[in-house]
Amino acid sequence: MKSTNSDCFKSSYSHELSEEAQRLVATINYNISRQQHIVLVCKPSLESILATVALTYYAQLHGQHVRLSLEKDCQLQLDEVSIGPLDGLQDLHLVKRLITQVQRFYGHPTQRLLAYACSYDDPAMPQAVYEWIRIVLHYKEQSQTLLAAAQTEAFLTYARRGCNECEHARQFIRMSKMEDGSYFARFSCKANVLPLVASYFARRLRTENFAIVDPIHGVAIIHTAGKTHCSVILLDEALLQELLHAKQISNEEHYIRSLWKTFYKKVGFSERNKVERGYDLRTHWMAKRFWNGLHELEP
Repeated sequence: MKSTNSDCFKSSYSHELSEEAQRLVATINYNISRQQHIVLVCKPSLESILATVALTYYAQLHGQHVRLSLEKDCQLQLDEVSIGPLDGLQDLHLVKRLITQVQRFYGHPTQRLLAYACSYDDPAMPQAVYEWIRIVLHYKEQSQTLLAAAQTEAFLTYARRGCNECEHARQFIRMSKMEDGSYFARFSCKANVLPLVASYFARRLRTENFAIVDPIHGVAIIHTAGKTHCSVILLDEALLQELLHAKQISNEEHYIRSLWKTFYKKVGFSERNKVERGYDLRTHWMAKRFWNGLHELEP
């Protein structure tokens, strides 16, 4: 499939790019002139991935000349050169413009599907997103009927997995009451879902101060009592460790945990392990990767 350089990404609009994005476009064009195959490296965020996709149109790249990869999983082949990453935060207008263009042809679910897909942790995810966007911008409204296309199937698979991880977060995040009266939880899964579920917890716990930290993705959501939304914060290693160790749980929390463990022991199956009845049911409803930190399983 040839390049589908949409009108909203004409190279004549390149003055709208940030200095970093302009530099990357120049680097892309230089390497293309040398007939190099390019790997565009992305950070694991919606902004970085979509801004990078937008740059392929400004640079008028053909699909066979480029592929996208997450920064931490990038492995070059012999004839490839890596470029990037672009964090996308200085080029948010590109992200909005791209989403608007895709939504024009694919309809209302576009934003939700892109958010879910781009949240999922998989080395092949950015390439799947890129190929699906190319399909949509090439076939326009007809792309809605191409459900059997390999590009559509791959993209929707990642969107479905991201959606499932959001549901896991809503189900399995457990708050602990801290000594200052606020609530705290740490949670990680196979996708960067905290920004996607922040509004859910803000609604459910609107009258409480709370923070939820994802150590794997370096993200935290923080809520102030009475607010209708959470603040989303990107954490460096120092700030992450400070949040994880800043507060101690309250005495009340110790009693609550003890009460819950006693209740669980009384109503549960004794010695429930792999050879006991009910183990398969537990693993079916809650994958073992979420068992870490379950107080009822502590000795």
